[in-house]
Amino acid sequence: MAEISPFQGIRYNQNKIGDMAKVICPPYDIISPEDQKRYYERSEYNVIRLEHSMAYPEDNETDNRYIRSRNSFNLWLKDGILQTDISPSFYIYEQDFTYRDTRKKRIGLVVCVLLEPWEKKVVLPHEHTMHGVKLERLELMKACNLNISPILGLYDDPGHRVGKLVQEKMTRSRLVAECTEGLESHKLWKANEPEFVQRISYFINPKPIYIADGHHRYETALAYRDERRQSDPSYSGDQAYNFIMMILVPFSDPGLVAMPIHRVIRGIPSERLTELRARLEEFFDIQELPAGGSNFDETRGSDIKMIGPGAGSVLDLKLKRSISLDENIPGSHSRAYKG
Repeated sequence: MAEISPFQGIRYNQNKIGDMAKVICPPYDIISPEDQKRYYERSEYNVIRLEHSMAYPEDNETDNRYIRSRNSFNLWLKDGILQTDISPSFYIYEQDFTYRDTRKKRIGLVVCVLLEPWEKKVVLPHEHTMHGVKLERLELMKACNLNISPILGLYDDPGHRVGKLVQEKMTRSRLVAECTEGLESHKLWKANEPEFVQRISYFINPKPIYIADGHHRYETALAYRDERRQSDPSYSGDQAYNFIMMILVPFSDPGLVAMPIHRVIRGIPSERLTELRARLEEFFDIQELPAGGSNFDETRGSDIKMIGPGAGSVLDLKLKRSISLDENIPGSHSRAYKG
């Protein structure tokens, strides 16, 4: 059972910022060095300076990217660039974007979620993490004591009960923030009425949450919680470090787009490549297609498209009906996972 709760968000003061598009940036893990520099130049208050600040060769223990993030955050609070909301709230977030020449909207609830270890199966992962990335995020969290960007979590909303409550709230409430960045637009509403909070919590709390994006930040938050808990003689379980900020989106949301993961495999010896086609034919029915854009359209089902190993062709791989997933992919994972 997940436990969600409202929280006092820290938001930009739009009277001082003006154009919100100048201060937003994407999650840290998709920002290139060129993008990082561009966001720095866009505004002295761009959140890149907290989320993914610049590192310099002369950095040391007392002056480094994490310390600079903390200093920027504290200064912005002091100068009123950032303001803390008075009352705890859920926040409704709408992202409008283009996918395959079609406009889509994704609507989520920004909430606090009680941190739980994976083994409790309250919050569920789907990928492995890398130690170096978690160490970097942990240093930032320790310096700032802050959730800068929310994790994306998914949950089941049968009957669209949460969705209906959220839609009603959006139509009856005023926006607290909005901006347009390129082909995307972003809108934010506050939702702190006790009845709304109670009803939303009632529907979501019994459900597990599946992490779609943010595994490293979640595991970092667990490690940070454990560190704080060990050194806190007044630990009660209610401290803010026991929670993490998430955007929760239902699986049924029409704006939830899941795209394929592409992998490039390099360094395979030539003698192994000559065996590859024969090995693939043990497991897959193979159709060879000429190289061209039309072969890369969205595919429904379990097809795998593979470029190479030879030049100028695309292999379409479809698992043979005679192949047993359970025999070839042992373990306790679900059939969907194995597929």
